[in-house]
Amino acid sequence: MKNLSIFKQLAITSAFVSSIATSAQSVIIVDNNSTQPGVQNNLQTAITNAAAGSTIYVQPSSTSYGTVEISKKIILVGAKHSGDDLSSMIDYINLVEGSKDTTIKGLKINTLQNASPQLLENISVRECKVSSLNVSAYSSLNNPKNWTIEGNYINAINAYYNVEDLVIKNNIIQSLNIYKSATVLITQNIFNGSGGISYYDQDTGNKLVISNSIFITNSGCFGNYGINIYGRIDIQNSLTYNYGSSGVYNFEENNNDNYATQYTGMKLNQDPKFVNVNKSQSISTQADYSIANYFELNFLTDNLRLQSGSPAKAAGIAGEDLGIYQNYDYRNVGNPFGIPTIKIGSYSSSVPAGSNLSVSITAKAQ
Repeated sequence: MKNLSIFKQLAITSAFVSSIATSAQSVIIVDNNSTQPGVQNNLQTAITNAAAGSTIYVQPSSTSYGTVEISKKIILVGAKHSGDDLSSMIDYINLVEGSKDTTIKGLKINTLQNASPQLLENISVRECKVSSLNVSAYSSLNNPKNWTIEGNYINAINAYYNVEDLVIKNNIIQSLNIYKSATVLITQNIFNGSGGISYYDQDTGNKLVISNSIFITNSGCFGNYGINIYGRIDIQNSLTYNYGSSGVYNFEENNNDNYATQYTGMKLNQDPKFVNVNKSQSISTQADYSIANYFELNFLTDNLRLQSGSPAKAAGIAGEDLGIYQNYDYRNVGNPFGIPTIKIGSYSSSVPAGSNLSVSITAKAQ
């Protein structure tokens, strides 16, 4: 199996190289398990020495690339964030002053945060798995503008101060906290489990609008309630469903804000009829886990596209489908667009010394 692992890494590296061979931009490959010429093994060093606008490909690894700080425009691309093989993992990404126009995709990240005391514009986070995404810290000096968060799996999104032009769409999200946002678009998401949605802006009277989304839970895992709602929030043209025995999804509203959440165009307590989820309450192995019976997506088996008879079809504000696949190809394992995927179909388990190792490789364009 060691040979297989090595060949997988080499195959993925080859795919990355071939996909960028004609690029005019500065391209850097980082692999913390490699000593190959031309491949760097320290991600922070690569970022520090890269010219602004460079593309850095982060190879899959069994170990994390640690904590990095980005202070210039960088395109940071991992192979994928989940699946049955290695992923590209980073503990912390700190975006500091100068990182305007940075793109981050295809990575498994513990914490991604705006750590700039100045306005930080044009940040794109796509096809990542993130435990905590902090668009802005709890400080009025920390101002983000024109951020796009799309196609991710995120435990918590926090945007606390003076957010402008924030787009959150086609994601799977557990918790969302927004404070004093001038303009924000939240649409085509799936909200999973018993997390929370909070909007703190009572002074201005602004409202947070969430549309075209699907809210799911499982009372067997989370109790009788789904998302906890706090603040001036309107939920429009969305669907709710509880995979537990009751089948009833209840928003848990915090009425201390003196605002009753507004619900319009809702599909309440209706099975979204995803193509494939495991609704069974019996979980004996990891393969049994599913977004329908546990607290997170099974990246290998769950398919959250809608069946033809789904009540979420054409239920959006303008007749769109609800959920994460409207005008977007959501990637369960986070393999980013434009990067080919490589799969080892078969290989020789053992060969005599000096003989060739036969490997069958298939590639898929993205």
